[in-house]
Amino acid sequence: MIVHESNAAWAANMQKVQADPAWMDLVGRVMADPPAEQVESSLFVDLDAYGEFADQQGADEQFQNFWMEVSANPSADLIRSGIYMNLG
Repeated sequence: MIVHESNAAWAANMQKVQADPAWMDLVGRVMADPPAEQVESSLFVDLDAYGEFADQQGADEQFQNFWMEVSANPSADLIRSGIYMNLG
C-alpha cells in the first residue's frame, strides 16, 4: 500500500506515472485482463474535504459521462464499498 501525505501529493505522483509510456502500457495490459482484485483508496483530511470532492464529482459533466459508461459496461464486479474514518 502506498500512502501519500495529501491528495495533492497523490495527484502529482499520478501525473508522473501517467507521463511514463512504459508504465501506462503495463497498466493498459493489466486492466485488459485484471489478475486480481482492484482496490481504490482515497484519503481526505476530514469529512468537509470529502464533501467538497463528492460535490465536485456530482457537478462534473465529464466525470458523470465517464461514470455512466463504466456503470453500463463494468470490467469487474463491485465487491464492497465503504467510507472509513479515523476518529482518533
